[in-house]
Amino acid sequence: MRIQVSINHRNAASIRQSAESVLLGLMLFICIAPAPAYASLILDDSADSYELGPATLEVLEDSTAKLKIEDITSPGLAHSFKPVHQPAPNFGMSASAYWFRFTASSQSRIHGNWLLLLSQPVMDEVDLYIPKDNGRFELQRSGVARPMSIRKIRNRSVVLPLPLDQTPHTFYLRARIQGRALFPLTIMTDQAFQRQEAARRSLTAAVCGFMLAMTLIGTALLTFVRERSYLYFVLYLLSSLITLLTITGNYYAWLLPEHPALHRTTLLLSAILMTLTGLLFTRSFLKTGDLSPRLDNVLRWLIGLNTLLLPGYLLMPPLYAKSAVNLMYLLATVLSGIAAYVCFRRGFAPARYFLFSRLVVYLGSLLFALINFNLLPNKLFSASAMQLALVLDAAFIAIALADRINTQRQQIGTLVDELRREMVERIAAHQTVEQEMCARLRLEQEVVSISDDERFKISRELHDGLCQQLTGARLLCSTLTNQQNEDRESHDILGPLNRLLDEAVDQAYRLSRGAWPIEHEPQGQRTSLQEFIQRTAEQSGISVAFHDQRTCSECRYPQLTHLYRIAQEAVTNAVKHAHADQITVSFDCSRAEGIRLKICDNGAGCSGVASGSPGGMGIRIMSHRARIIGGALELQAQPTGGTTVLCSAPCTVPDKEDQTDD
Repeated sequence: MRIQVSINHRNAASIRQSAESVLLGLMLFICIAPAPAYASLILDDSADSYELGPATLEVLEDSTAKLKIEDITSPGLAHSFKPVHQPAPNFGMSASAYWFRFTASSQSRIHGNWLLLLSQPVMDEVDLYIPKDNGRFELQRSGVARPMSIRKIRNRSVVLPLPLDQTPHTFYLRARIQGRALFPLTIMTDQAFQRQEAARRSLTAAVCGFMLAMTLIGTALLTFVRERSYLYFVLYLLSSLITLLTITGNYYAWLLPEHPALHRTTLLLSAILMTLTGLLFTRSFLKTGDLSPRLDNVLRWLIGLNTLLLPGYLLMPPLYAKSAVNLMYLLATVLSGIAAYVCFRRGFAPARYFLFSRLVVYLGSLLFALINFNLLPNKLFSASAMQLALVLDAAFIAIALADRINTQRQQIGTLVDELRREMVERIAAHQTVEQEMCARLRLEQEVVSISDDERFKISRELHDGLCQQLTGARLLCSTLTNQQNEDRESHDILGPLNRLLDEAVDQAYRLSRGAWPIEHEPQGQRTSLQEFIQRTAEQSGISVAFHDQRTCSECRYPQLTHLYRIAQEAVTNAVKHAHADQITVSFDCSRAEGIRLKICDNGAGCSGVASGSPGGMGIRIMSHRARIIGGALELQAQPTGGTTVLCSAPCTVPDKEDQTDD
């Protein structure tokens, strides 16, 4: 019994030693042997495209971006690869380098060439390590941080030849981008890739054609309307188009295949300009300065920050610059949408379509940003969805501009109708005023006519009554004087009486002529003015010159009486008030220039325009007479002293042919 127990103890010890030896050998084998891929991908004729993802792909993050293929394949790091849990590995915004490992073989009989596609055209660096029989690796390079000439397949996409046969091979892929670390990897045939590229080219061409058409329409509207919002709209479309071409890799492939540094600059610059011009268009189109001053101040601050970001991104690391650009774009979209909503609520109807465009862009940019920061899977927002968002954005903005034009047209139509109604009312009021003025003018003319009639009656009564009586008395006095020549005393009395009667007769005749100076005969009009000037010169002892330059021998002007009264009043004022010693009266008349009556003196002088200054009663009467005949009266002070009275009036006398016909 004791022997059996000892044997059992010995067996247990030997079994334990054997197990420890096997475990130690297994651990040593694991440490020395290279770790196999997570699962081998077998390509056959059932499909022409295979996505690398969970169960077929492993990844290792290199935060220093300095590891080499020798380090990755060493026993120390070979076990550091981790399986991928997403269909398209997404690590958010990152500056690390990522190593991917997968094992694949081809059992296909109809598919010849296989390609590895990384659907991230703006990937900075891509290195594919293809295993060789001698244990080394063949290196293929790609990425927008390198010239296009190093690629074996010159295409906008990151596509690399993948040599496969029936033997499984483990491939290593190193990829790095300082920004959105998204790695959608696909193995496909050349035919499948060409079909996919053709579809994407067609979509890109359609989007570019639409954006260019909208740009041309905006440029045409800018040319005709010349409004600042159309300029911002055109710049926004162009910067959006360049950003789209840059993100899809077309800008690099078409224009900058050998200048990767310029491509990075263009990418950030176009994205910043897209945000900046979008903000400028928002302020200009929505008129936030009038409808929402507070939001306008916020938009101005955001415009200032984006303006500072234009030169500032050159001083920032690429990762931080791209993160700042993404956040600025998202913030600008949100604020633009809020501004559109506020302006729409405050009565600006076209803002509703702009709000739709902001919602589309906001949804797209939000999804894009969440994918960039690895908060959502990549499948929710593909490149096609991004292009569709830009198309819808441009379309809604164009509809908003058209709606604003329609709104402005309606407002202009309303204003035109109001102006027409106001014009009709003003025309009616003007006609009423004209009728009142015509009635007033007729009344004034009747008053003047009655006054002239009364003057004529007084003149006739003076001439036929008082003048005749005084003349008879003077003749009787002369007879008595002749009869009493011998009587010295009577002669001394009758002599002064005779002279007094002579003066009274002359004065009565002068009063008669002054009250109604213009005879009914045509030649009397000119004679009366000359006689008045001569009498004034004789009575005052002042030199009065008269210049008559009328072209018509017989003046038929019906309102000549008013001109005579104006000249009479001006000459009288120069004699009595200005104390002038030289007076010149000019009377010019022609059908082309009209009537010009000018009275100049060298007296004390006065200044101002009669119609605008109160003046004396005489000046107001002269101005009133000038207005009655449709003329104007001006009083001008001469530089050397004295006053010039100028009366201008149109000549309303018809031509001689009309007079003859009449």
